[in-house]
Amino acid sequence: TVASIQLIHLLSLLIPRFLTPNYNFLTVCNMSNTFGGFTTTSPLSALSHNALNDLASNCVRDYFGPTCQTVFDCLITQGPSTLSQLMIKIRTRCKRDINPERSRLVEQMTPLSQRRSRANLNLTRGNEEKGFIVNISAVRAALIVLLQHSLVKAQLPPKADGTASSTTAIDGKNVKFQYTVELERAVHLQRFPRYVEYARKTYKEEGAAIVEELLVHGRMTSHEVVKCSTECVGRYLSDDVSDEEKLVLAQKIIDAFKTMVDDGFLEIVDPIGRAPVNEQEEYDGNEKPEEKLMEEDADDDDVFMDGGDKIDTALQSILKAQKYKKSFIQGAVWRVDYKMFHASLRSIYLGRLVTERYNVKVPFSGAIVSAALKFTASKEFSPMFKMKSATEDERQRFLEEKTVFTPNDVMNFLPQTILGELKNKAGGARTNLSSLLTTMAQFNYPPTIVEVEEAQGHPDGGKFEIAT
Repeated sequence: TVASIQLIHLLSLLIPRFLTPNYNFLTVCNMSNTFGGFTTTSPLSALSHNALNDLASNCVRDYFGPTCQTVFDCLITQGPSTLSQLMIKIRTRCKRDINPERSRLVEQMTPLSQRRSRANLNLTRGNEEKGFIVNISAVRAALIVLLQHSLVKAQLPPKADGTASSTTAIDGKNVKFQYTVELERAVHLQRFPRYVEYARKTYKEEGAAIVEELLVHGRMTSHEVVKCSTECVGRYLSDDVSDEEKLVLAQKIIDAFKTMVDDGFLEIVDPIGRAPVNEQEEYDGNEKPEEKLMEEDADDDDVFMDGGDKIDTALQSILKAQKYKKSFIQGAVWRVDYKMFHASLRSIYLGRLVTERYNVKVPFSGAIVSAALKFTASKEFSPMFKMKSATEDERQRFLEEKTVFTPNDVMNFLPQTILGELKNKAGGARTNLSSLLTTMAQFNYPPTIVEVEEAQGHPDGGKFEIAT
């Protein structure tokens, strides 16, 4: 038959390959590699499988390389650690055993490079592309990158009695910081493009440039955010832009910057303090200590802002204006609040699901759910809401009612077209919105809205909560 002929032909092609002396049959079993032959783990990767840890580790490798992944994995497996503890763990896994005789022979060899006084022996078990490192300068550089992008948090070690150390001890010579990973932030690295796209739709090109620059640099001061974002937008305008046009563009950037801060998409973080260098003495041996952990490149300014002493002075004066004084605190360092972006994107996707399910029965149901979720996210992350809860009782009440909302609360988060239709109907926007929420609260499979306080007779049109 035709099938038998095809089988015989296939065997005639495969059997000669198996009979060759240099062919290993086991290679047939290993030909299907899920990752295409790429290394996805570091020498410090945990043996026990944990999906969240593995995802965070792979995200760090994709964005920052195998060296940062090794340091990140070491902190995952070992927990909060100082630089000395990190070096002990990393060198235990990455450094190979070398007998004294080989070391003596290598020292007698003539170095290949004329700049070196003697030949160097490779101390690692593998190459750096696979995450094998033993040099403390590489570990220190990786820590700086992870700290800059808030993937690792530096904190003072607790005292002997268990209490937290005072921040005044940072200037001490013998302070050893402990480093802790931020797993959830590392997992969200893969969503950074969505954050930029969401900022572009909500805050136009100015907002997208601000988010893009902050995600690339990790954290920046107010002046750096405005200057780099102006450069980013200016690249797409023209090569010949006057100083007046630059200032107009910078003013738009500052306005978008302030709006995003007030909405909670950007947050203030403590600047990274200078890490102690005394821990290097225990491990470096013949290595020379680095005088600086990280230097700013003086020539990294783009052409768009060249000759900008006048522009820099104007930007500083604008940021210090009374209009922006409360938002842009002197010396503040900013980063993207990924939790607010995640909550906002989540509200859009859940709103689409509700639209597919209930929009025939209740018009605007998806938009209402999306607006309610955006309001609850603003209550949690926006500084405008945090300012209202000054006393301890107000904070406690705020936490208890964090997910509760009224029709008046979500009106500002509804699209203008939908809000206009609700206003044009008899009874006004609040009455119609309250009626729609009450109807949605009657749906049980799946539930979307929970009626916390009955809408009928309520001065605010009732209190509701999203059933998520």
